Parts: sequence; structure tokens; C-alpha cells
Amino acid sequence: MHRYWNRDTWFIGSILLMAAAYTVAFRRFDFPDWTLLIDFSLSLPLLHYWLFRPTFKQWLLRWAQLTGLGILLGHFIIPDSSRVIWPWLEMMRNTVVGLMIPIELGAMALLGYGIWKLMQLGDDIDTALQTGIENKLGKSMSTRLVLFEARIWLYALLKPKNLRYAGTRHFGYAKQHGNASNQMGFILAILFEMPLAHLLLHFIWSPTAAWVASVVSVWGLLYLVAEYRATLVRPVSIDNEKLYIRCGVLSVDAIIAWHQIQAIEKIAAPVRRQPGVRRYKQLGELNVVIHLQPNVMLADLFGREQAVATICLGLDDPDGFIRATSVKVG
Repeated sequence: MHRYWNRDTWFIGSILLMAAAYTVAFRRFDFPDWTLLIDFSLSLPLLHYWLFRPTFKQWLLRWAQLTGLGILLGHFIIPDSSRVIWPWLEMMRNTVVGLMIPIELGAMALLGYGIWKLMQLGDDIDTALQTGIENKLGKSMSTRLVLFEARIWLYALLKPKNLRYAGTRHFGYAKQHGNASNQMGFILAILFEMPLAHLLLHFIWSPTAAWVASVVSVWGLLYLVAEYRATLVRPVSIDNEKLYIRCGVLSVDAIIAWHQIQAIEKIAAPVRRQPGVRRYKQLGELNVVIHLQPNVMLADLFGREQAVATICLGLDDPDGFIRATSVKVG
């Protein structure tokens, strides 16, 4: 995982550096517009190939994305006096975007069908999602972000039931200190506030601002709905070899082997946010602390490995969890 993060960092940094350099160049000098196209359609795709060694299909997709990004960037930074080929490129971009929408929708449908087939074979939903996405996109930081978004849409829109998860014993966290109920309260409050805010912005500011704010609110509401539904069904699980930590869909999952754990006990005092400590509590309260062995590295949302010494959980049955894990730790 760590090597993917390093290569992604170099590549994203190269894109940002090149974008910044061209922004300054076009503001200070009479620069030809075709140079931007050369770098975004040739130099950056070649750099991507050198760093990641993708398949031809994957590289072709990345080439199209980088070229489109370059054309979009040029729209904002190239002055009218320097535009020679850019008006033609933007016309082509609009045509390509129109063609890509049904292609992307078809690709997402195929991906969804592939994940559904994996689930029918008896795989748990987390493994099915990850396997289906990585088979299509490979392993990278962007793949982890796609996986994160896929979980959001899965739980926000499909309301999955009777799902299977890795592990032989499962522990929930929806009821402790009204965790799920508090989440539903926030969702209802946003639903009640949205039409009022829309009308207020419509008459005080502008109709456009009102619609933009409403669309952003609906988008954020999808995340909250996904988190609520996942809270009800995604458990913390154990088996003979590993501990599987899940907490809704907005927190990064963790899979920990038993030999990496020193002790598991109830929390005796509040635990504050600090480096090396992960807290999984949502709108409930922490009641279980897991002390890890030295030098345990866990991946974050972007795939970066970080040293973690302590993990704190908020579970419905902390005593039952500690009893079930006591025979596996130490």
C-alpha cells in the first residue's frame, strides 16, 4: 500500500506543479496554447506510464482523463490573445463528454453487475466491492476513493439487506448511547431545514444560489443516509485469525491479526484525539480500548500506512466483546 501512495503523491504533485507553472506563464508571457496540450496529453501520460506501468486499456483511460483535464484547465487560464487551437479543442471536448456519459454509465452498470455476481458466490459485501473495483481499476489511491464512493452509493440508494460480512461473531454499535437514533435526528433536521433554506436563499440572494445550496445539501444528505444505514448493518466482527473493525461507511475499516493486539479492555477515562489513536464512535460513546503491539501500521482512507498504537470503539455490548476476544488475545 505504501508504494502506491508514494507514486500517487509524485504524480499528483507533478500535475499540480505543471498547472501552477502554466498559470503563471500565461499571466506573465505571451505563451502559445499548444504547449499546455502537449504536456497534458503527452508528458503527463508518459510519466503516468513510467510510474505505474498500467495495462494499455488503463493507460488509454488515464490519457483521456489527463487530456480532458488539460483542456478544462486551459479554458480558465489561457487568455484570449493566446488562444489558437483551444476553441476547437473545447468544441471537441463537449462532443466527447456527450459520448462519454453513456459509456461511463454502462461501465458503472457492468461494475455493479460484476459485484452482484461476486456476492451471489457467497463472498461478503466488502470483499465483493473491493474485488470488483480493483479488477476494473487496479490498485491505487484513486481506487480506494472509488471504493469509498461505491459504499456510499450502495448504502444510500440500494438499502441492502441480508448482507454477509467476514467474521464468525458480529457486534453492533447502533444502539449504544442512541448512536443510530442521533444520526436519524440529524437527517430529519436537514430534511426539515432544506426547503426553508431554499426559499430564504431564493428571495434574499438568487434562485441560482438557492439551487446550488439545495443540490449540495442533498449530496451531503446521501452521505448521512449511507452512514445511518451502514451503522445498522455493518458490524465489528471476529474470527479465529482476525479482528474486523467497521464503523458506518465514513470511517476507514481496519483488519487486525490477533498477534498484533496486546490487550482489550473497557475504557476507564475519556480518550482525546491524538496521533496513534483511532476512535470509532460516531454519535455514541467510546467504551472499549484495544492496545496494539509496537510498530503496527494500518492504512488510512487514501492507502497511506500510519503507525497506530490504540483503537477505541463504541459497542452495544462491550462486555460481550471483551469476553469473546479475551481467549484470542495474549
